[in-house]
Amino acid sequence: MIARVLPQSQYALLGALPTPPLAPYVRPEDLATIVIETEGRIVASIAVLRAVHFESVWIGPDACNAGAVRALLRKAASLAREWGATFVFGGAENEAMRETLGRMGAVWLPFDPCVLPLGGESCRRP
Repeated sequence: MIARVLPQSQYALLGALPTPPLAPYVRPEDLATIVIETEGRIVASIAVLRAVHFESVWIGPDACNAGAVRALLRKAASLAREWGATFVFGGAENEAMRETLGRMGAVWLPFDPCVLPLGGESCRRP
C-alpha cells in the first residue's frame, strides 16, 4: 500500500470516482488529491484544498440592517480575492444570514462541516 499525491496530469487515473463538490471553485494550485494505491490500483482518495473561511460575523444593534451586513461581507470578499481566493467557506447561524448569503450567490453544500485538529490544542467546544 502506497500513499502519494496524485499529480494533476494523472487525474484521469481517478476514472469514475466522484468529483469533490468544491473542485469547480478551487484554483488548480489550491487543490491536491491524495491516493492510496495497492498493486498499482487506486483504492482510496481524498481531496485536499486550501480555502478561506468567513467566521464570527457580529453586527451591533446600531448597525442591524441589511446594508451593514452586505457591506461587511463585500469587504471581506474583497480581502479574500486579494489573497487569491476564488470562493470562501461560510455559514449561517440564522435565517436572516442564510437569506443574505443566498442573495449573494451562496451554494449550500451537501455535507456536514467540522473542524479537525491537526495537532496541538483541541478544537472541542467546552
